[in-house]
Amino acid sequence: MTIERLFFETDKEKVRGNILPKISIVGRGVDPAKHLSLSALSTLKDADKIVGIESEKEFWKQLQKEFGVGEIEDLGNLYRSQDNDMVNYCRFVDYVLHLSSEITHLALLVAGHPRLGVTFIELLKKNAPKDTEIEIIEGISSFDVMINNLGLDPLEQGTVLLDANRLLLFHYRIEPALSYFIYHVCSIGNPQTNFVEPSLNNRIDLLKNYLLKFYLENKEVFLCRASNGKNEVSKIFRTTIVKLDSIVKEIDYSTTLYLPSEKPSQLDWDYLNILK
Repeated sequence: MTIERLFFETDKEKVRGNILPKISIVGRGVDPAKHLSLSALSTLKDADKIVGIESEKEFWKQLQKEFGVGEIEDLGNLYRSQDNDMVNYCRFVDYVLHLSSEITHLALLVAGHPRLGVTFIELLKKNAPKDTEIEIIEGISSFDVMINNLGLDPLEQGTVLLDANRLLLFHYRIEPALSYFIYHVCSIGNPQTNFVEPSLNNRIDLLKNYLLKFYLENKEVFLCRASNGKNEVSKIFRTTIVKLDSIVKEIDYSTTLYLPSEKPSQLDWDYLNILK
């Protein structure tokens, strides 16, 4: 039996009267007090039930009072430290699908943007009953917050977003003339979820050694930690590639590695003349 068969046993033909079941995956932004969109708010008000992992308790109470939004059921207890990531994801998705089988419209609140680095969303879409509508409500992502904190226009030099583990797995060739945001630097070479101590078993030394194939060891880089609401402040740590493994304890689940672009090594003068 596969892990998906183990966790998912849903009646794929169930329809509640003439109304098809619906799951709205709502991006609440990085700081919901600033980033929650009108579309997200409208969806949350319409939902029969709202679930998610929400740290901004006071904001949520204010939202309930001012806009009549329902209570949120906190699902944080479903993520267990030291468990395999996929086991945690499946436990989470299994519960969401169970709730969805009992009500018409379920809203799942997620931090940031639901399409950016949210693995369990793909699992949810894959394992939901065919008659269930999956709706995605956009949210402000950590990428948006970081480029604002760094004062960047990502198109000016060209920007690449990469997952750290995919970079090391597929040996993507890095072009130093482009800027890079490398996500998930908290869990390099580690399939486990370590909430209490994110640096535990993090093989960031493997990433450091790979980056040194393309950059000098004193290349300045930035660890960008995006806040998750009013109770946190976004932070940016300056360091160099060669020192990455010495500051691994500064890395948590909201940290992304930013590598600024360098001067291009070539220029097409004929094309430059066309642009002129």
